[in-house]
Amino acid sequence: MSRRSIILAMYLAIFCQTNHSFATLLRVDIVTGALAWKNTSESPLEIAAYSIRSASGNLVPENWISISGNYDIHGDSSVDPVNAWVVLEASSDNLAEFGGGSLGTGTLAPGQLVDLGAGVWSGHVPFDLVLEYVDGENQVHSSQVALGGADFDLDGDVDGEDFLIWQMGFGTESGALIISGDANADGRVDAADLAIWQDQFGTIINPTSLAAVPFGMTAIPEPSTWILAVLTFLFTIRRLPRRNR
Repeated sequence: MSRRSIILAMYLAIFCQTNHSFATLLRVDIVTGALAWKNTSESPLEIAAYSIRSASGNLVPENWISISGNYDIHGDSSVDPVNAWVVLEASSDNLAEFGGGSLGTGTLAPGQLVDLGAGVWSGHVPFDLVLEYVDGENQVHSSQVALGGADFDLDGDVDGEDFLIWQMGFGTESGALIISGDANADGRVDAADLAIWQDQFGTIINPTSLAAVPFGMTAIPEPSTWILAVLTFLFTIRRLPRRNR
């Protein structure tokens, strides 16, 4: 990391606070590699920037559906109808973007699920995806990660045995995991999960990719130095006094 990035990270330590309230959830479909980001709280959530990281380079940037051009003012405006979001990095180890040069914010409505694309997770081990974001008050938050997909027994395919797991778990109203038959990571086992099983039935994936996958939700560690540096830079720019013209 450059000297400039280290200095910027030090600024962020002063200006921003880290929050682990886990108001969002990153859902990873282990069958399709699809990522979706959900506001799991009961309140609208302002977001100024976010980053999805994989230390081992297991992201596929060409499959990423960014907010920029898709859900901002240049897309369907479902996240941000005002600002044009900017992609900061799209690589196999980092997908990051922010809400414009003035650090504008988008909003995730309560329960809103943002489709970030299928095949964004390569399916390779180790499973090390993390998501962190900055809200409208310049607080850095970490998210939870939960597994989805209809390979409920984690054996590398979607078949009749997975249906039996769904059948046994059917009716669970809360606390369900993928191994209980919860395909969409909403904590329930219901008809929506059956629909996913039907859609994915017959799919074969690499079972070795599941060996290191935690079947429950995982908490995310402290924010990375990279995103701290970038977001500090944006935050500092916004706080600089404007020159008189």
